[in-house]
Amino acid sequence: MNNIPHANKSFWLAHSGEYTPSPPLKGSLDVDVVIIGGGFTGLSTAYHIRKADSSTSVAVLEGECVAFGASGRTSGWVVPVPVLDPTTAKVLYGKERLTELQNFAWNGLDYVQDLIKRENMDSDFEMPGVTFTTLRGHEKRLEQFTQYWHDQPHSRDSVYMDRATVSEALNSDAFSGGCRMPHSGQVNPVKHSRELKRIAEEAGAQIFEQTPVLDIEDKEKFFILKTLEGEVRAKHIVLGTNGFTHLLQPELGLKRAQLPMFVYQLITEPLSDADWKALGWKHRGQFYDKTTYCPPTCRTTVDGRLQLALLHKDLKCKAPLIEPNLRRNLGKWST
Repeated sequence: MNNIPHANKSFWLAHSGEYTPSPPLKGSLDVDVVIIGGGFTGLSTAYHIRKADSSTSVAVLEGECVAFGASGRTSGWVVPVPVLDPTTAKVLYGKERLTELQNFAWNGLDYVQDLIKRENMDSDFEMPGVTFTTLRGHEKRLEQFTQYWHDQPHSRDSVYMDRATVSEALNSDAFSGGCRMPHSGQVNPVKHSRELKRIAEEAGAQIFEQTPVLDIEDKEKFFILKTLEGEVRAKHIVLGTNGFTHLLQPELGLKRAQLPMFVYQLITEPLSDADWKALGWKHRGQFYDKTTYCPPTCRTTVDGRLQLALLHKDLKCKAPLIEPNLRRNLGKWST
């Protein structure tokens, strides 16, 4: 693991195979489009620009290594549900715009699946389905979410689950009921990012890692981006910096409100057949509790682990999702 950059930042970076970052930019470079950030956004943008127009020159500048930021520390869910409270979404956008947003999310999952298949990407992609639940005593919340989902144009495959069905599926009587959606996917986010890098380079994009942007000069007709050992002159800039945007100089006017929010994840060692039997889950896949606005989530991995994201340290269930004798396998990773 000594050869893996930033292996201490997330489980995915530490367990996605050996990796050597691309060399940093040295000297001067002229391109049509420069992209700052080597995560999902930056790498996907580079790929799609080149596929759309092979005459457009593209360079990606990543300050550390591919998937160093949020893209390498996420849970890897590819879920076709907008992350919005249903009532708030309808008030903000109205039914027509909300339907467009729902279609966009649904089609996004289909597109990711098609891209992985078309480009033969080693992303550990799966379509295990997701089970949404609420704790007992929160039946109204479940009813609201279920109605919201049934109002979507692609809800025909979803299945409502009563309390007994959920209890059997998750081996727990803590829940009021649920809604199972087969159309839900997941990836290993670091593997997927590295594969996005591969296909972007194959499409003709240049990718430089260990290349932080230190300064940007607006020359009206073009920009000059200065790095540690070089500079880029570009007609257009695409920001794929997410939570690191505040590190760019204030003069650019790119300030954004940011909250110091943390998600703590727990991930087990690969469970044995005996462990899975003790857990008693009917289906391996994704679990998403909708009781609160900061819900706990859980997913399985291709090598038989459980990954849990805990957003509320005081959340307690009458019946734990993980048997006490399985907790010895838990390792903690912070994102």
